Amino acid sequence: MAKKPVILHIDDSQLMLQSLKLLVYYELKLPLIQTTDPDEGIKLAIKNQPDLILLDAIMPKKDGFEVCAELKRNPKTKNIPIVMLTSADDMKSVETAFKMGAQGYIIKPVTAEKLIKKLEEIFGKSTLVELGLITSQGQIIKQEQGQEQIVSPPPPQQEQFPQPVVCPLCSKFLVWIPQYKAWFCYSCNTYPQPQPAAPDWQKKCPVCGDESTFLFDQQKWYCFKCQKTF
Repeated sequence: MAKKPVILHIDDSQLMLQSLKLLVYYELKLPLIQTTDPDEGIKLAIKNQPDLILLDAIMPKKDGFEVCAELKRNPKTKNIPIVMLTSADDMKSVETAFKMGAQGYIIKPVTAEKLIKKLEEIFGKSTLVELGLITSQGQIIKQEQGQEQIVSPPPPQQEQFPQPVVCPLCSKFLVWIPQYKAWFCYSCNTYPQPQPAAPDWQKKCPVCGDESTFLFDQQKWYCFKCQKTF
């Protein structure tokens, strides 16, 4: 079995951090390190030596181009592939990213299809086949397949869990974002319209007391503040 690539994600947006965490860590089952601080991101890259860095192009404290340039100048991180995350109307940023040494870019929203395509370009098709992310024909393997807990009814002790709510566009589970009081689809990376009815359930995080959400595919509660399931 090929070694799972460790991904470092540097982004000032909490929503993007949450989105990528559910996509990379929970859906694709890949190791993930995240930070909102560019300088901390550089330190994490030096310390952890990730296999790939996903770097937001536009950040207020220090933009992604500066971070990319610093990483490429440092002998300890210069060989780590960097993929910039940019907006569709920001192609000038793409040109700058390549000049700074980035190996590629992904136009937001970041979907499983876009990310896996980029992983294939960087790590090779055979590695992704061995990891079970794509077939030998190059087709993406949906990680829900074979995970019995997704299609099976919950066990008796979990009967109190909420009923699933799915995206009208892709039919994947939606996630309730308490701070925005809205349903979000991490697969489409959008708030579907019209919005389904607000949930009638509420559960506080046992650690921090903030309102939590429910991950239907994991059958677990999740706290955005603590970034942990329970």
